Amino acid sequence: MDLSAREDRRLTASYGNWIRAIKKTSESGLRTGFKLVPPAEDSDGSPLFSSQEGWRLDFFLETIDSESFHLTAEELWARDEEDLKPLREQYGPPKEKLLTDLGVASNLFSAIDSGLKSEQPTGCSLSVDEAYKYLKEGYWLLKEAGFLTRVPSWWDPSSLETDAELGLKATVSPEKKARSGSAGSTGGWNSPIDFDWQLAVEDETLTAEEFEKLASLKSPLVKIWGKWVELDPDDVEKTLDFLTKREEEKLNLNETAQKILSDSKESPLPITDLEVSGGREESGPETENWIDDLVFDGGHGDGELDEAELREAPSEFHGELWEHQEKGLSWLLSLTSRGFSPCLADDMGLGKTIQLLAALLKFKHGDGKFPNPTPSLLVCPTSVLGNWGREVERFAPSLSHTIHHGGNRLQGQEFIEKAKDTDLTITTYGLLRNDFSLLSEIDWKMVASTRRRR
Repeated sequence: MDLSAREDRRLTASYGNWIRAIKKTSESGLRTGFKLVPPAEDSDGSPLFSSQEGWRLDFFLETIDSESFHLTAEELWARDEEDLKPLREQYGPPKEKLLTDLGVASNLFSAIDSGLKSEQPTGCSLSVDEAYKYLKEGYWLLKEAGFLTRVPSWWDPSSLETDAELGLKATVSPEKKARSGSAGSTGGWNSPIDFDWQLAVEDETLTAEEFEKLASLKSPLVKIWGKWVELDPDDVEKTLDFLTKREEEKLNLNETAQKILSDSKESPLPITDLEVSGGREESGPETENWIDDLVFDGGHGDGELDEAELREAPSEFHGELWEHQEKGLSWLLSLTSRGFSPCLADDMGLGKTIQLLAALLKFKHGDGKFPNPTPSLLVCPTSVLGNWGREVERFAPSLSHTIHHGGNRLQGQEFIEKAKDTDLTITTYGLLRNDFSLLSEIDWKMVASTRRRR
């Protein structure tokens, strides 16, 4: 920006005056503050409430050495000079202090100007857009300038109250006509599924009509089921389109699971809940749902895999699996073979290493029933790198493996050719970062990572 010498002097002087006013405000023992007050709800029984008007920004004074002394601007103007004498003697004239600070603050948040039209300002009315701008910008600008700022607990970052969030809830259940039998008897992973997306705030959901009303409000702040929620009107419109396109989809269980994963990336709103309902009769509180039956207890419905085959360690495995390890092996095989990324969360010492090795052997020697695992990459902490190599030699000697580590490790095309012909390459988190470009040159069929020990 090109300025004349005169304009430059005027700008510098104005900036200096502004900085001195802010410094005076922040150093005073008596501070001016601003409190955002939402509009009162005129409930008609609807779960949605929004008001374009009715928001207020109230002014107040408070001493920094004792928050117990709090005086709203309305209370300040109602007191006579004799009542204010102790405050004036310690901090200076409080009414003049408030007026001076409001003038400074109006340069930071312009909506305050409307409150200064009164000779005795107590606050200012805000539209919902101005209230939202205060929450997103004005709150922080005023706070940085030394003013006290108050926002409702549902927005205050220091509050323990959980912020309400509008999100998508996915509900899956066996198709109604198939519910008379188990999921496994109706096709297992190929079972037809009733799949439904709903808008939800925590545990409460919105009907399609309510969501259309929500979209029509075009408001950045809406009260849903008694909780104020921040909304991006553009995201609401995109979500409405997202849901409309998916109303007529007919999916099986496998497609549904894949869809939830892919839609979580495409949806304008976060997926906050997944509910599995329907299926067989519940027999007690510990009864597993029908998806658990599919993953852990057979019923895969693909004509190739059964429960015994999934749980049984391959003959090439030199060892014996415990019952929980057999279940873990079934989990790895069932989900990995369908393109998912399972997580083994067993406690330390319960044999996650041998479960993974058994799964890799099953993949390698599965006669085409499972995807080819070569080449696979394992990333682990440096402290257990040697242990992984010894475990491969002990439990899965038919797996070819190489350790990519140390100053003499293979590089460039030599490493690429070696890794492509090796069942399992083992490296560390540090080298994953340092050799990322090299490791990215390989089309790994499977990548596994072990947790860091703290």
